[in-house]
Amino acid sequence: MKKLLIFVLILISFTSCSKKENISNENKENNKTNIEIQEENMPKEKILAFNEFKFDTIDTKGNRLSSDDAYKNSKINLIYIWATYCEECKDNLATIENLKDSFSAEDLNSLSFILDTSINSSTNIDTAEEILKKENITFTSLIPNPTTENSLSKVETVPLTIFVDGNGKILKSYEGILSKDQLETIINSLLNA
Repeated sequence: MKKLLIFVLILISFTSCSKKENISNENKENNKTNIEIQEENMPKEKILAFNEFKFDTIDTKGNRLSSDDAYKNSKINLIYIWATYCEECKDNLATIENLKDSFSAEDLNSLSFILDTSINSSTNIDTAEEILKKENITFTSLIPNPTTENSLSKVETVPLTIFVDGNGKILKSYEGILSKDQLETIINSLLNA
């Protein structure tokens, strides 16, 4: 019986050490700031083959829009390039839509380009409109045309998020999904630069 009691006590002591060690590691993780965690998880910035993003095209409703008009009233312009076949692209539309709750229109303007549509055909435009309606997207979604072919033909992966200034100069760009926290961190750093 004494041997069993000693064995149980030894087992309890090992278990409690293990828990203390786990608690210690959890405390180290909890001591990291949100900024440190966001920086660790931040996707790598994508260097593009072009240094400005200009356009003169139409949106999904047929309204004409040029980059000069689109960019002029905001310090930062977010351009989200996506495709109707990309599931994670669709999921991320709502995240970008929700940025309007965090920034004024003077600070941030959001736009999207639907890469697998074209002004020269109706291919995927109905599908894109259905996706935008389902996700309750209110920011302007644009259709590629010859003025955007030079830039968009170099896009290798979707989604691609590009941040440009009021003149269309590219400030930063990222491939892949960005969380709302990551987007807010990037936008705040650009606004404070």
